[in-house]
Amino acid sequence: MGKTDFMTKKQKLELTWIGKENRPKLEPRILLEDPSKSHPRTQGGTDRQLLNSFCGQAEAEKLTQQLVVSLWRMD
Repeated sequence: MGKTDFMTKKQKLELTWIGKENRPKLEPRILLEDPSKSHPRTQGGTDRQLLNSFCGQAEAEKLTQQLVVSLWRMD
């Protein structure tokens, strides 16, 4: 078997662990939002406030300008 034969042969990787066959039956759940733990966006915040909370105001301005320029170039 040459080097090129080895590189073109596809190999599958299988993950195994103890109890893999014994999967628990998952039940459907209803998720209820806790407003005290929610991000400001879900409490009426704006996109700019959300972006500022992730990366700070200066970086948010820079990203916003880059987005505007890239959208402008798409037209």
